[in-house]
This record gives sequence, C-alpha cells and structure tokens, in this order.
Amino acid sequence: MFTSIINNLKTKEIISSSDVQELREYIKDKYPDCSSQQVSAILADAIKKVINNNIPQFDNCYKQAIRENVLKKAALKENFYINAEDIFRSCFALKIVNDDYLSSFTHWINKYETMPITQQQVKELAYAVCKYDEQSINYELDTIITQLSAAAQIPILTVHNKEQEVVLHNSRSNLKKCIVRCLHRLYQPFRTIRTSYKTSTAAAFLLICAAIFTFNSKSIITADSGVKDIREQVQELLSIGSMLDRHTNKNIRASEYLYDIEHDLHEELKYKAINKEKLKSFLQAKNSILTQEPYFSTIVSIAEQYNINPLLMFAITGQEQGFVPADTSTAKQIANNPFNVYGSWQKYNTNISDSAAIAARTILNLGKNRPVYRDPIEWINRKYAEDKEWWKSVRKLFKQLEREVEYLKLQ
Repeated sequence: MFTSIINNLKTKEIISSSDVQELREYIKDKYPDCSSQQVSAILADAIKKVINNNIPQFDNCYKQAIRENVLKKAALKENFYINAEDIFRSCFALKIVNDDYLSSFTHWINKYETMPITQQQVKELAYAVCKYDEQSINYELDTIITQLSAAAQIPILTVHNKEQEVVLHNSRSNLKKCIVRCLHRLYQPFRTIRTSYKTSTAAAFLLICAAIFTFNSKSIITADSGVKDIREQVQELLSIGSMLDRHTNKNIRASEYLYDIEHDLHEELKYKAINKEKLKSFLQAKNSILTQEPYFSTIVSIAEQYNINPLLMFAITGQEQGFVPADTSTAKQIANNPFNVYGSWQKYNTNISDSAAIAARTILNLGKNRPVYRDPIEWINRKYAEDKEWWKSVRKLFKQLEREVEYLKLQ
C-alpha cells in the first residue's frame, strides 16, 4: 500500500544539500560581518520555518514533533536534504492515530496526489505500522508496507500519478526572504553577551540545532572551511550553553539546547470524551472490577477534571494491576489504588478518588517540559516507575484501548 505515493513523494524536494550550501554563501556574501555561528543559527531557523511551511495542514503541536523527527533523520544522511517522503515517514513514525491528526495527514498527502486517498486508508496503515519501532518506520517503511500488503493486513492501493504542479515553499527566493527576516531578528543578540537570558538561550539552541542537522553525521564544513567531527562541534556548542548557564546562574539541561521543549502535556494524552460503554465492554472482557462503581465513574471524572485522557489512566491500571481482576481475593483493596501511587496499593491503601487524583497530578507534572523527540509516556516513566520499560507496556495498552474504544466528537 502507498508504494506509488512514496515514490511520488521522493521527487518532491523541500531542501537540498545544494540549497544549504548556496544559502550559507548567500548569508556570508550579504552579511560579511556574520560569524560562522551566526550563519549557522540563521540558517537553522530558516530551515525550521521552511519545514513548517510545508506542513500547514497540521496543528502547531504536531508540526513541532514532525519537524524534529524529520531533522533527526536528515542529520544522519550522507548529504543533508529533505523531501516530502521524509515528512511522510516521520508522520507515521510518531504513531499518533487520533482522527484530527490523521485527517491533517490525509489532507497533506492529497496535496501531492491527483487521485485522492481516504482517511480510512491512512488510518489502516497507521494502525498496522504502530507495532514497529520508530527507527524501522523511518528507514524501512517501504519494506514494512510490502510485507503488510503481502500478508493482507492492509489493502493494496495503487495510485496512478499524473504530472502535476505542486507549489512548495522551498524556492530560493522564499528561503532568502526567510533568512533575511531571521538575520534582522537574530543578528543583534549575537553581538554581545549582555543580552536577555531568554534570547541567549534561544540563540544557543539554534546554534546546536544548526550543528546537528545542517551537515552530514561524519563531518561538518564550517564557514571557515575547517573540518570537525560532529561530536566535537556539538561539544563546542554545548560549552556555549554552559557559559550561558554560569552567566545567568541557571541550571538548564543540555537537552533543552538541543531540541524544542513541549512545556505542556502532549495533545494525545489530554482529555477526550470516550464511548463509555465500549470501554466497559473492554474491561469486562478482562474481568475487571474497575467496571463497577465507584471505580469506573471516578477514574473518568478525575481524568476530565485534570484534562487527562481517561484511556491513559486505565492503561496505567492495566500495566500496574492487570486492570484488577474481580476474582482476585484482594480486588477491592487493590481497586482503591490501582495506579500504585506512593509505591503500591499495600503501602498506600486509600480510596479511588484520592489515588486517581494523585495519579493525575503526577502525570501532569511529569508530562511537562518534554523534549519533543521523547515519547510522552516514556517521559512520564522517568519518575513514575522504577522499571524503565514500564512505558512500553502502557503505550501498548493505550493504543489497544484507542483501537477498541471510540473517541466521541464534542458538539
């Protein structure tokens, strides 16, 4: 499925290696006083904007995640370039399957296709590839699609493409305009360390982004024509971040310079209305006591109160206590704290309202300030559970619940 679409998207260039080199030369020629670091920072910001301009169908929360995935992949290529197929793979690699996201993704694909595909077709493929890891999706999606089609897990779709004119935002004139705007905004803060802390950290972040994704993974050709190992270049730029830390007496993690930070809980983990009857049916199949009251209604109510996806709350109970089978002798005690907050249900046996509220607040607090390249549930895992693989089981259960329990459209 989608093989012809992938082949078509490969021909849709967004940024080429020659673009990068020409644009660096353009910046140096037009603004000869710029240092190599200034050139890299300006170019980095421009490239980010170009990618954003090529995915206007997506909400901002998704744009950031898609862009970061695309850039991580581009940084590992022998020659830096980005085409529409890179975006296509990244959209699947994020493993987001809610309707809003898939609707945006479908519209994005159809921008390039003369024979439109349906959201249902995109959804079937999205669910089918979810069982693969991110690296496989990013680099072996063609093989995955072929295998799935052969196994009849997804329908085989042939799309006959005709020559069409696609207006992209990657013309050199547009890129240059973008760079000029970036230059005027960024040039002044680089002239002295006596800038605001916020501007300085933004500048440091851009410098490191530029070092990571502007060139290939083996070496970096700087504006001074010197060759440096990428680890050496990144380490040099991280030292700038450390200098800014000392200058402002702030202890900021290096990862905050390397990647954009999502300060709020990820969209997929925020509250969504669900089909409660289908959720109860799912839990009944597990012989779960959580279908009973006050457990079921309390968990759903607390999830809504704290703006957390109720399916995530139930997925955690599934990982922690197997959804609390009703025939367990201690089922009612476990159901008081099926999230194992404060260590375990034995150590902290309270009531479902209290434990659900504690779990919800914990999720909210741990879900903040997440580097966009990290899985939202994995980010919560760093302090929620001692088992570092905990998040994988929760993610699997969460996806299973999403497949079997409908989200309801709010009127």
